[in-house]
Amino acid sequence: MQLLKGIQQDIQQYDELQQILQALQASYLNFDGEAMQRMMQRQQPLLAVLAQRSTQRTVQLRQLGLPATPQGIRSLFQALPPALREKMQQQWQRLESVIVACRQLNQHNGQLSASFGELLAEISQGSQRHYARDQLMQM
Repeated sequence: MQLLKGIQQDIQQYDELQQILQALQASYLNFDGEAMQRMMQRQQPLLAVLAQRSTQRTVQLRQLGLPATPQGIRSLFQALPPALREKMQQQWQRLESVIVACRQLNQHNGQLSASFGELLAEISQGSQRHYARDQLMQM
């Protein structure tokens, strides 16, 4: 089933995204701007593919006459034979779990990014003040 394959692909790619977000977090903590750039560049195409697949899943649900909501997914699962239903439910729960983990990491990274930006601004302003003070002392 195409829907199951898409869910499995999403799980793999969200696992990859989780690793990228963890590496991004480490780069913030280590003040490694180059690593941050690399991780953000790896993240962007992955997010695009995940968004595209989510849109495809929405279309598939609507084609089946189901709403693109958690209730729609549950209705779809209920219509499946028991063995397939169980497999799909397990995969869906795994996908939901990794999405929650990525959201939490992303939120924490956002806080680190803000702190990193504030620190850079302070350093920049501090060096400008020292430069101005040094210039005044030379006069």
